[in-house]
Amino acid sequence: MRFASEVIYSGQLRSGLPPSARPPVRGFAWPSAVVPIAFIEVDAHEQIEHDSKLNRLEAERLMALLEMVLVAGDVSTAEVGVVTPYTAQRGASASSETGAGSTCSSPVHGAG
Repeated sequence: MRFASEVIYSGQLRSGLPPSARPPVRGFAWPSAVVPIAFIEVDAHEQIEHDSKLNRLEAERLMALLEMVLVAGDVSTAEVGVVTPYTAQRGASASSETGAGSTCSSPVHGAG
C-alpha cells in the first residue's frame, strides 16, 4: 500500500493495518516476500473499443492470476476487487472471468 500511497496519492493514503498484518497471498510467486507488488509484462498491444481502451491478453492474464490466488485459498472473491480506468478493459476482464473452467467471480470495476 505504501507504493500506491506514494506514487498515486502523494503519500496521503494511510492503512489501518501494519504490513505484517497483510502478508502476500499464496498462489502467485511474488518477486518479494515483504512487498506484495508485482509488475507483469504482457507482450500485447491495447486497442480502442467504443471510445475506450482494452488489452485482451492483459485481461486474460489478470484473470488467470486471480484464479490461481483464489484457488490457493488465502482470500475469497469477496475480498478481491479489480480496478481499471477503462470500460472496455472491464468488459474484457469480466468476459475472461466467465471463461471455460473459471471459478473466479470477483468484481471488476472501471471508471469509464
